[in-house]
This record gives sequence, structure tokens and C-alpha cells, in this order.
Amino acid sequence: MKVTGLSNVPNVLSSIGKILKKLGYGHSLTMCFLAYSVRFSLISLIPTPWWVLPVELFMQGPTYAMSYTTIVAYASAVTPPGTSATMQGLAAGMDDGFGEYIMCSTDVRSMCTLNITCVKYSEKVFGMK
Repeated sequence: MKVTGLSNVPNVLSSIGKILKKLGYGHSLTMCFLAYSVRFSLISLIPTPWWVLPVELFMQGPTYAMSYTTIVAYASAVTPPGTSATMQGLAAGMDDGFGEYIMCSTDVRSMCTLNITCVKYSEKVFGMK
């Protein structure tokens, strides 16, 4: 857990805000889903459990940190004043509650397929082509 936590610090402090401003919420979220697909694909191909450490070290920031920041920033941008904390709480509940349930009940290759589906859906929702 310390390795993934430390790998988030440089990403969060230096680049996520810039990426959000440059790409916008929709493209940033799509990038996160693609990064998750790469992350889960790499994890499904590792020969020994020790290979998870380098995968997590380099993929934690573009996946979890970026997606969580994008979701919170988008929730803050679209909600009326005074309701931002409620939306952020709902987003955290979906991620930490429902998301963990889905992750525990599926295998890694199914998660790759789910992420590709999310990419297609986010492109449709955010009007990207």
C-alpha cells in the first residue's frame, strides 16, 4: 500500500490539474479508463506476484488518482452551490463501496472488458467522437 500511495504523490501534485484543464473532464475520464485497461491487462499477464509492484508503481497515478480527481472535479463543477460535498460523497460511495463489490466479484480480464465498455460509454455521454 505504501508503494502505491507514494507513487500517487508526484502525479497528483504535478500533472493532474494540468491534464484536466487541457483535456477536459470527458477526455480525462476516457484516458483513465484506457489506463485501467492497460493496468489490468498487465496484471493479468504477470508471471509472478512480485511483478505487481512495478505495475502498480507506474499505473496507480494515471488510473486511480487521475480518475478520482476527475470525478471529484466534475462533481464540483456540475452541482449547485452547497451540494458539492454531497456529490463527492456519493461518488466516493460508488467507488469505495459498489466499485469494490464489482471488483471482488469479477476477474481481471472481465475488468478489462468492463473498462473498454466504459470508454465507449464516456465517449457517448460526453459527446466525443
